[in-house]
Amino acid sequence: MRAYCADNLTRPWPGIPRLIAEGVLVADQDGLGTRLQDEMRQRLAAGPAAATASELDAQRYELTDLLDDLTGADDPAEIAFIAARVLTKTAQLALLAGHHWQDSGKWLWRELHDHDPRLAEQLATALPEAARLNAVAYAVLDRAGGPLRDGYRVTDARRP
Repeated sequence: MRAYCADNLTRPWPGIPRLIAEGVLVADQDGLGTRLQDEMRQRLAAGPAAATASELDAQRYELTDLLDDLTGADDPAEIAFIAARVLTKTAQLALLAGHHWQDSGKWLWRELHDHDPRLAEQLATALPEAARLNAVAYAVLDRAGGPLRDGYRVTDARRP
């Protein structure tokens, strides 16, 4: 079980460690379950490994690109789908830049609310209105280093 936990803790979404830390022990005859649960609580409280500059840049670039798409969209259906991606990507960038665990779906909301309740509420209420969502997303981008467009490129480490 420790090997699974160790593997999960190298990623920004700690599924198994969270289950252990927040779950209820049904049986624990030798205390191993309690010790593992305590360890996972401590590891989760410490947060994930800090993001690298390239990880932050990739997230900043993707959000910037989505915001450009949102600004240029005029079809209501396109706006809805782009806005949903902007919402998710904004939350992910805020958590990554804030050295906080991530996840998806309801857990992304819960992690963001745990990390920054004000931002979570701003995002939740901004979604119906593209201009408000844009403003919140740009504020997160600015805190993470600003929009990233010109000059950004991904290099393949496998190629010389």
